[in-house]
Amino acid sequence: MDFVKDLQKLEKTRKSLITQLRKKRLMVRGSYLQYYRKCGKLNCKCVKGKGHLFRRIAFSDKGHTRTIKIPKQDVAWIKKVTNNYRLFTQLLQQLAQVNSQIKTLLIEARDEMLTATKILKDYL
Repeated sequence: MDFVKDLQKLEKTRKSLITQLRKKRLMVRGSYLQYYRKCGKLNCKCVKGKGHLFRRIAFSDKGHTRTIKIPKQDVAWIKKVTNNYRLFTQLLQQLAQVNSQIKTLLIEARDEMLTATKILKDYL
């Protein structure tokens, strides 16, 4: 195992992840939902069709799922910012894994250095 090369590779990966994380500026936690629902009025056009189109974002708030109506003109934007949140979360998990690998590598290197140092002197 080449400590320096392994550490450099992990540091490069870490730097790349941080760069990607910094690019995600706008984000909203939640999921975009689109569904059809019938209103129940007997003379409404939805009786014979799929129903009225509802566009909403669902998210958790204090342990409860909430939904908010999304205007038609904001659908593309809400899809983008909710996707940004998902990507940000995934990148953050990857960064945590890389940081853990770096820590493990450094601990192993420390232990090897301690052992190598103790060999040099009888009294250690």
